[in-house]
Amino acid sequence: MRFRDLSIRRKLTLLILASSVLGLVMACVGLAAYERKSFRASTTNELSALADTLGANAVASMVFNDQKTAADILGALRTEPHILGARLYDANGKVFAEYRRPNIGAEVRMPSWRPDGAAFTPDSLVLFRSVAMNGEKAGSIAIVSDLTGFRAKIVEYTKIAAFVLLISLLATYLVSSRLLSIATAPILKLAELAETVSVSEDFTLRGTIQSRDEVGTLVAAFNDMLERIQQRDAALQKLNAELEGRVEKRTAELSRAKDAAEEANRAKSEFLANMSHEIRTPLNGVIGMTELALETQLTSEQQEYLDTVKLSGDALLTVINDILDFSKIEAGKLDFESIEFNVRESIEAGLKALAIRAHERGLKLNCSVRPEVPTVLVGDPSRLRQVIVNLVGNAIKFTDRGEVTVDVQVDSAEPSSALLRVSVMDTGVGIPQEKQSSIFDAFTQADGSTARRYGGSGLGLTISRRLVEMFGGRLWLDSSVGKGSTFHFTALFGVPAVQITLPPPVIHRSAPEAMKPLRILLAEDNRVNQIVVVRLMEKRGHSVEVASNGREALEKFRLGGFDLLLMDVQMPQMDGFEATAAIREIEKSEAAHIPIIAMTAHAMKGDRERCLAAGMDGYISKPFQIDELMKEIERLPQLTSAIV
Repeated sequence: MRFRDLSIRRKLTLLILASSVLGLVMACVGLAAYERKSFRASTTNELSALADTLGANAVASMVFNDQKTAADILGALRTEPHILGARLYDANGKVFAEYRRPNIGAEVRMPSWRPDGAAFTPDSLVLFRSVAMNGEKAGSIAIVSDLTGFRAKIVEYTKIAAFVLLISLLATYLVSSRLLSIATAPILKLAELAETVSVSEDFTLRGTIQSRDEVGTLVAAFNDMLERIQQRDAALQKLNAELEGRVEKRTAELSRAKDAAEEANRAKSEFLANMSHEIRTPLNGVIGMTELALETQLTSEQQEYLDTVKLSGDALLTVINDILDFSKIEAGKLDFESIEFNVRESIEAGLKALAIRAHERGLKLNCSVRPEVPTVLVGDPSRLRQVIVNLVGNAIKFTDRGEVTVDVQVDSAEPSSALLRVSVMDTGVGIPQEKQSSIFDAFTQADGSTARRYGGSGLGLTISRRLVEMFGGRLWLDSSVGKGSTFHFTALFGVPAVQITLPPPVIHRSAPEAMKPLRILLAEDNRVNQIVVVRLMEKRGHSVEVASNGREALEKFRLGGFDLLLMDVQMPQMDGFEATAAIREIEKSEAAHIPIIAMTAHAMKGDRERCLAAGMDGYISKPFQIDELMKEIERLPQLTSAIV
């Protein structure tokens, strides 16, 4: 374990012991150094005194060249056990006399002559002193002293120092442990309190102040911090409670607003559904009767009047469809299909009816689909046609002479998708720059007089822009007043892995040539619509029996003999859903199935799905074209055998 990870008590204990050891070792080293220095000085002084004494006694022998007497004088050193030997040197530095302590080995060598001074070796001390007589140097003396005794003294001193050091460390540890317990106990308690507060998040706990030193100050500061945190938590809890109350209140308000909005949306949807039904039902009669009248022998004036009625009915139907589409888009309830379709045939089918309008106005309608556009795409062809028809219809309406051109190209492509770019160009009146940003707003046209001159609800471009956005693209325009306008839009479609050739569209033949006569039961409560359907179907060789409500239709169904049932949804006594459910229940025991086509003025989102889920086989909304009804009939597999 690293030192920094130890507890504070152990850290302080180790620091105290280390400090004590360091202090004692330094003291012992200092004393040893002092003792060594003192020993050397005293030994040097002692040898100097001996050298002076021996030199003074031996100087005469040296003068008279009496080596024996000089050797005897040096032999007096045998009384000093630490003296290893001595030498007298003449004035020329030659050995005059020598003394060696008995029993010393040959490894102890006497020194050669040197100038005066002391020289220490690891085992001995050599002192050189001059010998003079009457102020003149007669020679010199060298004394060699053994230092073994000093080393033994140092060893004993070291043992004593080690013992003292050990005793001191033990005493220091015992004393410091007691003192550290007193000093660190408040810190340890504070650390334990901090850990408890951290784990339990109980900020009501407090530390006990046991002293007025820095530790006491630390505990007081910690208690003050806990007090502040507790006050902050209390304030936060209070604020949280207030916020929860506000959120609950706002949630209740939002819930009520949401309920009110949903109720308003339901009321709007119900109103639109009712208005759609109430308008489409008589409009179906108007358009149907007009078509019946147009198939009779008429004068040119009558033909002109009825053509005008037919155009007016179609225009009114377009406005109704625009309003319904706009309401579906606003409610987020407009669904997109994702099917494979032939893009060229789909665009061509949408432009056929517009080509007639363009010809009537003396305009040329051109359409160019670039070669790089894939033949088959995946998406919603009907919504694509709707955008193109809206833009081309506007271009024809606002162009008095010249031409309208549709250009389709690939803006960008990936292996599994293609972004088409469609441009609709005209040579019409153009749109002022300041009006170009507002024409895409709902119920808005470039000029307030436009609606009076050209007609229209002002929803076409708004719906087109929303549809383009749902296609993952954008709609914009380039226009100059008097030079015409070009509307561009992009739309993202899928590209099948394998480009297949789709079958050509089915050509619907007239009823007398395409289908055997059918016996049809019509459930319809509106007298005019009864006449329209009966006359239209009879003209195509079919017989029709009418039931004015669902209950009557059920009773006539029980009699049998019908090939097809055209069922209105909204009828008195028993509606179309109830009648269909009753018929399907009867068929369970008879193992039979009569095709039922819902023929209703309900055209809101989900109406088709609701009819099919109720057990009906097909759906067509009023007002309808007779070709649309015949196409829906021919689509039913139950009636395939009736086609010639």
